[in-house]
Amino acid sequence: MANRVRIKICGLTTLANARQVAELGIEEIGFNFFQPSLRYLDPLLARDIARGLPPEVRRVGVFVNATAAVVDQISELVGLDRVQLHGEESREFCLARPRTVIKAFRSSPDLSLEVLESFRDLPVLLDGYHPGLHGGTGQQADWVMARRMVDAGFRLYLAGGLGPDNLADAIATVRPAVVDLNSGVESAPGLKDIGLSLIHI
Repeated sequence: MANRVRIKICGLTTLANARQVAELGIEEIGFNFFQPSLRYLDPLLARDIARGLPPEVRRVGVFVNATAAVVDQISELVGLDRVQLHGEESREFCLARPRTVIKAFRSSPDLSLEVLESFRDLPVLLDGYHPGLHGGTGQQADWVMARRMVDAGFRLYLAGGLGPDNLADAIATVRPAVVDLNSGVESAPGLKDIGLSLIHI
């Protein structure tokens, strides 16, 4: 089905679990390079996991306010296809990266289409909002805002509190290009629950 929503699973930390996820037909897998995160992955381990995945799986690296040198060096080392930036990175910073950037935003009260407009030419991710955390919180994104973004022509990754119980509703309501799952399909931080959660996606 040509218009099927793509699925991204973020926060993988082991090769065995990543291979299990890939075997389900998941199109994108995310590695977290933000050190304070519970799902932080050492770049050398991420490289080994990336090399063990089928070539058709898109490898995405997650960064928060990292320097250009760090983003580019890890991207090259691991063999990333895309980078996902969750901090306060500017449009100029994003466009200067040699790989496609997914610019992430949290569903904060002051987020508007006007704020997002300068990132229109990039894939944009909408996550849930937590005042002190940059992602992986399990907080649901603002689906009304997400649908407005889709209707306005943004290529949307929808994240934030998605799992087997609400994924179908999220897709029907928002119609994003990609759904991004993390804590909602885990048995523990960084370990995706194949038997109990992902099997129902």
